[in-house]
Amino acid sequence: MLKQLQQRFNLVLTSIPVLTTLTVTASPSIAATFASSDSIAFLYEFSQTPLSVETLADTETFAFASQGSVDANADADAIFQQTLIPYAENYSSAIASGEGKEYLGIANSEAAVIGRNFFIEAGSTFSFDFVSVFDLETSIDNPLGEAAIAEGNISFFLFDDSTENIIDYFTISGKLKTAGDGDFLEVQQSSNFLIQDFEFQDFEGNQEFIYAVYLGQYFSQEFSEDTSLTLVEVKTNSVIVKAPEPSSFVAFFIFGVTGMALRKRKQS
Repeated sequence: MLKQLQQRFNLVLTSIPVLTTLTVTASPSIAATFASSDSIAFLYEFSQTPLSVETLADTETFAFASQGSVDANADADAIFQQTLIPYAENYSSAIASGEGKEYLGIANSEAAVIGRNFFIEAGSTFSFDFVSVFDLETSIDNPLGEAAIAEGNISFFLFDDSTENIIDYFTISGKLKTAGDGDFLEVQQSSNFLIQDFEFQDFEGNQEFIYAVYLGQYFSQEFSEDTSLTLVEVKTNSVIVKAPEPSSFVAFFIFGVTGMALRKRKQS
């Protein structure tokens, strides 16, 4: 089992230069409008085993065309292996493309892994490693009549079970809007995360992208008293393609998937 996990981890690491080259040099799929938002995460080398685990995978799509054609697809999957050597992985993807004069395509996806009740004895350290990949792409032909939007978020939250307070976090969020302003890539983290990152982005023209890999060389924190922890890793991906620029009603189709995951955690 350990050998299989190591092989999978090595595959992720050795793929980084290849994926980076493909992302930087290749154009998005040929279409009048195209948007994609993908993210993956692999968590391993846990210092303790959680008492229980949960996974969440959810998708939503909407497609409408009165003059043209549009496709919207979403996919999500999540695994948390609790026995033997614990590890977790999940994947979330949203893709939409359209062509014509009047259409709207929306795709949303969410994936989460939750490890509950990691028991940390007084004077002991809780730690784990991870790899996260974040990929957004947008493309349009006509800036005056078309729009493509891609958004994504990857978040790690560590909760103290006795207070339900967040004691550590690491978040990645980004957005592309073609054509238009507001493109960004942002990373926030607490001091206990040691991260090595590889970030590539282009916010200019009719084709834009963000591609980033984050190697969690480790998360580590020592506790002075017996502590029970819950670890949540959740990712959300959303895309919109549209022509012409529709009214703001499309905002109602973008569901708050991160909030959904945390609410489900509290309700469980």
